[in-house]
Amino acid sequence: MSIESSNESIVYNLCENEDGSMCAGACEDGSVKVFKVKDSDVVLQQNLSKHKAAVFDVMFLGSKIVSSSYDGELCIWKEEGGAYALESCVLVFQGGINTLGKTADGSKILCGCTDGRLRVVSLTGEALSDCYAHRYGVTGVGSFDEYLVTCGMDGTTKIWKESDLSLVSELKDHQGPIRDCKVCPNPYGSVVFATCSDDGAAIVYTKKEGTEFARARIALGSPCTKVAWSKAGCALAIGYGEGKGKVYLPNGPTEWKESTVVMP
Repeated sequence: MSIESSNESIVYNLCENEDGSMCAGACEDGSVKVFKVKDSDVVLQQNLSKHKAAVFDVMFLGSKIVSSSYDGELCIWKEEGGAYALESCVLVFQGGINTLGKTADGSKILCGCTDGRLRVVSLTGEALSDCYAHRYGVTGVGSFDEYLVTCGMDGTTKIWKESDLSLVSELKDHQGPIRDCKVCPNPYGSVVFATCSDDGAAIVYTKKEGTEFARARIALGSPCTKVAWSKAGCALAIGYGEGKGKVYLPNGPTEWKESTVVMP
């Protein structure tokens, strides 16, 4: 399956909705492209235009789409009659929003910004709280239970308490800038998330109640750019090198093995 953006614009990020029937792309030309997915066919449905700068990230939040751009603008698009229309657009700050996430209950939007701050925003665009998280910029955000996870260009991963953004833990296992972090969906009560870095490795962190984080390091040999979990949390995809990707499956409580699945 391949996706054409219908022009020469670079697609910075892709996401899909909960049931996998829709896909949205964040584009360099300031647009958000919405695609319909059916079997192996991907058809462009809408081209959403409001941003005046490159759109760095996009995500589905229930029936809504949230997008963010390099000029600090956050837009929320609502579904009306099978199509998306602009609901609200706010300036979060004078700078770029690198990455988006949401709190575990989906009630707040997380913005990882180029100035190194994590900003928490309401679904109506109201700034709720923020903290300085990473020197040189925040590159990944996520959440589990009442905690938030961030990673950044400073090579660290940090865990914050959602209620007051107090720092709970700082992990320093990468040797270069971290490009992404993703929390694994799982029903087992443990915390699992993955990070990937310019150092050519991804790390899977696992923590059960009352224990410290266990670490599984996956060496790719080239700078890593993206990590993504399957919906059930049973597989981890890692993007690395020049458009390459590999899929890993659990091989014991804290180990991972490469899958025979061939990434397109």
